[in-house]
Amino acid sequence: MSDTCHTFYSVTFLQLVTALSMLLLSEKKKGEKRQEEILSLVQSALDGLSARIAPVDEKGTIVLVNKQWRNFAKENQLTPDMVSEGVNYFDVCRQAEGEWSEGAMDFARGLQRILNREEELFTLEYPCPAPDKEFWFRAGVTPLPDENRNWAVVAHQDITEQ
Repeated sequence: MSDTCHTFYSVTFLQLVTALSMLLLSEKKKGEKRQEEILSLVQSALDGLSARIAPVDEKGTIVLVNKQWRNFAKENQLTPDMVSEGVNYFDVCRQAEGEWSEGAMDFARGLQRILNREEELFTLEYPCPAPDKEFWFRAGVTPLPDENRNWAVVAHQDITEQ
């Protein structure tokens, strides 16, 4: 993994999220309360990060988002039904237009390569105009290692000040 990747993704974080995700999946049959405890732990771990994080399933559907993802959406007049749980990331990329569309299809192709297990890391820097400021983000996708599922973690790190 390059220095750029290490500054973008903490290996420790990825290991933690992967371990927690696998634990959640393995604990499904042990009771709803235990599953809720683990999901709460996963959510807390994600909420503690500065990047906007969204795990997606093999079809590109957003499974979970963190607090920073929700806050950014709210601050930029985006409703949860546009960019949160249950929304297909590929659809969002296809529907992007105007100022919001730069790099959207490149990102969709990169996400698909990760979900197909053709690559281990995809990153893309892109501008993101907002009502009161233009942001720059470094987006990245990494696979969640699971023999039974081809899921991935999508992250968008604000690099505007760099």
